Amino acid sequence: MRVLAAGGVTRVSVNPQTLKDSTLAAIGRKHTTAQFFEAFRIARGYGFDINTDLIAGLENETPDDFKASLDGVIALSPENITVHSLSVKRGAALKEDGVGKIADGRVKAMTEYAIQTLRSAGYIPYYMYRQKNTADGLENVGYCKPGKQCVYNVDYMEETNTVLSAGAGAVTKYVYSREGRFERKSNAKGFEEYLRRAGKL
Repeated sequence: MRVLAAGGVTRVSVNPQTLKDSTLAAIGRKHTTAQFFEAFRIARGYGFDINTDLIAGLENETPDDFKASLDGVIALSPENITVHSLSVKRGAALKEDGVGKIADGRVKAMTEYAIQTLRSAGYIPYYMYRQKNTADGLENVGYCKPGKQCVYNVDYMEETNTVLSAGAGAVTKYVYSREGRFERKSNAKGFEEYLRRAGKL
């Protein structure tokens, strides 16, 4: 983070997804809640604006679990909080198990709590997008403190500007506004393969 700060970076993402350690382990995330809090503390120490993401509808999580995660993140006072409704990706274990769509109202209850609680905490919704196979047919909504909108989020979703990405697995999106089209270029996902191709990028 020292290098980022020295290079003029002003905003970083520190994403917990949930503050329930058993869920993090179940979905294959390699960090713990304690590590998230420590990463957040370090980022804040460098003065970065911070984006955080939570996912509503993770496997075996109840509305109370989600509420605890949201309340815990709000207590940290990040500049941006995005609430994602669970989207079951192609090939994901949930989809393979036949749970392609979750539509029991549980996730709707979570997102409704998010709307009310975030607004009460002074956050405003500023961007929204939908994905396929989302729980309860819901959307992903980004909230921010007044004046702290993340322009990248808006540009990326509205496909109004080219977004350059670096690193293994990164996806660059070139936007050709005059031609009304865009093009995506993906880097190799494996780190060693990425390094082998680095000279050709």
